[in-house]
Amino acid sequence: MSEVLEENKDYQQGRLEDAKLRLSAMFADADDFAGRLSLLVSRLAVFVASGECDAAYEALMKALPVCSRALDRENSLWTQRVGIISVMSIETILSASVFDIPLIDAGVDDLPIELKAHYGYLLAQRYIRMGNPAQAEGVAYAFLNIVGNSHPRSQVELLLTMACATVMTGRVDEASTWFNRAWELSDITGVVMPFVELNYAMLGLQRRCLDMRQDERAKRIATLVRRYHKGWFGLRQRCNLYDAGHSLTPLEMYTLMLVAYGWRNKEMATQLRISENTVKHYLSNAYTKIGVHDRAGAREHIDASIHNAEFRYPRTT
Repeated sequence: MSEVLEENKDYQQGRLEDAKLRLSAMFADADDFAGRLSLLVSRLAVFVASGECDAAYEALMKALPVCSRALDRENSLWTQRVGIISVMSIETILSASVFDIPLIDAGVDDLPIELKAHYGYLLAQRYIRMGNPAQAEGVAYAFLNIVGNSHPRSQVELLLTMACATVMTGRVDEASTWFNRAWELSDITGVVMPFVELNYAMLGLQRRCLDMRQDERAKRIATLVRRYHKGWFGLRQRCNLYDAGHSLTPLEMYTLMLVAYGWRNKEMATQLRISENTVKHYLSNAYTKIGVHDRAGAREHIDASIHNAEFRYPRTT
């Protein structure tokens, strides 16, 4: 699995077509169980990011039974670990619970640094999805200290997780600092996909911190976000998950997420760098699309569609 994380640089740098070709070649050569499982999950991520929800669903259906077999207690500890990390990866992509596995069950102390860092990122994201940003912040900060400067891609993921957690708890200036650190490191490494994958959870931080019209990297990320947005909503619909609002635009999604965390219109306008009237316009459109009438309805909708979402897949053992 560490080889997949290391070799899949095309995906991390947003070169999705190249990533598909690379993963296809790697899959043909994979002859071990854990390696094939890791590749299946990587293919799922690439198809979602490409906006190909049907292909993503097929990849998900191929990955889940293999995950189920990997979690069998009769397997080696390494295979079980790969199964746990793969399930957590799928949960992060899908924004929904998949298998009933403990929050901390991977035994990561002796894992290679890149896998250890990836596990920390996935664990923190699980807490964010559960609506517990304070716990996510603690996990992300601990793993940032473990990783240090040894794995820049993982640093970007963990720094952005810190940004997500702190903005969700209302510490916007601190969140902006974490975001900017990740952005500077991204400029060095070329890593952009964490900014795409975590877009919904950053509550408009990118719009606050970047000039989305002038910065070429920001414009490229905005294009990738729209494609990811399509793939993510489409996959959730194929899985019959509670509809988060497949017709929502990214800005409408941001405003709903901000409402869910109790932000006022004025604060939202500052965060998104738009006027209060524009905020009201986006909220009105979003309410209509998801079938609610007020902020309380919007909060209930977000809780049902993300924080409490479950896609239960039966274990084979």
